[in-house]
Amino acid sequence: MKYIITFIGCLSLSFTFAQNINWSSQDQKQNNFIYLNKGFDYGLTVQLGYAYQLNLFNQTLITADISVPMGKDFFDDYKGRLTMHSTIFSFGDFTMSGKIAGIARRYETKLVRINNFGAEMTAILGYYKPKFHIAAEFGFDKAISTHLKHQGLLKENFPEITDGWFVPTGGNFNYGIQASKTIGQRFELSLRLGTTSAEKGGPDALLPVYGVFGLLFRL
Repeated sequence: MKYIITFIGCLSLSFTFAQNINWSSQDQKQNNFIYLNKGFDYGLTVQLGYAYQLNLFNQTLITADISVPMGKDFFDDYKGRLTMHSTIFSFGDFTMSGKIAGIARRYETKLVRINNFGAEMTAILGYYKPKFHIAAEFGFDKAISTHLKHQGLLKENFPEITDGWFVPTGGNFNYGIQASKTIGQRFELSLRLGTTSAEKGGPDALLPVYGVFGLLFRL
C-alpha cells in the first residue's frame, strides 16, 4: 500500500521526461534530437538533453543532458550525464539495447556540500513498432568517488569531522518498464515506471520509485 500511494503521489505531482528511444521509429536522416525532462528522480527535477545518432553497424545514440531540482535555488544542485546508448541485437520486433553513462553530481545543504562522479549502466529489452514500443529495463547507478565539504554548523558541533574524497560510495539498482508513442514525423512521448533499491542492503531512497513521462523532438 505504501508503494501504491507513493506511485500515485509521484504521478500526480509531476512527470519526469527522459531519453527513451523507439528504435523502430528512427529515420536515418534525422540524426539530431532534443529532449526535455521534468519530474521525480530522487526528487522533483527538470532536465534538458541533446542526442546525436551515429550511423554505425548498429543504432547508436550519444547523448548529453543536465537536470536540476525544482527548488528555490534552481542551480545549487545538478546532475550531468554523457551517455552512449546502442542496440545489441534484434529478433523480429524485439530489440535489446544497452546504455552506459558517466555522471557528475552536486548536492548542497547547510551542513555539507557533496560532489561526486559516477557511472550508470542500463539494459533494455522490448517490443518495438514504428508507432509505439514497450520494454523492460534494469539499471545500476554507482557513485564511484565522492567529495564532502562540511559547512560551518556541522564543524562547530563535530570539529573532528573530515573533508575530502571518499572511494567508493553508494549505488542504486533500478527496475522498471517503459513505453512510447510516436506522434507525426518528429515527436515521441514516453513513459517510465519503476522502483529503486540500494546496493548491499543499504538504506533506500526516501521515495524508492520513479515515474517518468518523456518528450523527444527530432530535428
